[in-house]
Amino acid sequence: MTAALTPELAIAYVRELSADVRAVVVLDAGGERLAGARALHGPAREVISALGAATEAAIRVPEGVVVAVRSAERALVAVSGPLALLGPTLLDARIALDSAAQGQIATSRSAALQAAAKRAISAASGAN
Repeated sequence: MTAALTPELAIAYVRELSADVRAVVVLDAGGERLAGARALHGPAREVISALGAATEAAIRVPEGVVVAVRSAERALVAVSGPLALLGPTLLDARIALDSAAQGQIATSRSAALQAAAKRAISAASGAN
């Protein structure tokens, strides 16, 4: 079992592993921002809310890729460019959150997830 990462280290871990990552935010269980891009806070909450019962999702839309993972304590949302690989980016986010993947994986066909992902990508473009 790996040691839990601080929110800042979780963000650094995800960014270090993928040059495609544009912005990352870590939220607490209540949806408050613990670390990361302020501009991504609202859209990230929307993505996490759109997950429903799922604990993770990788959403590809024409503008880019959004991955979201959550545990009982935290959530992490990362926004990448349109060429990012879904599987590795999602795995990196899951490892960074230091949580076992349980529950169903949300489908990127969900209209709510796609709309939330587009808003997250838009917010991330001005986050840095």
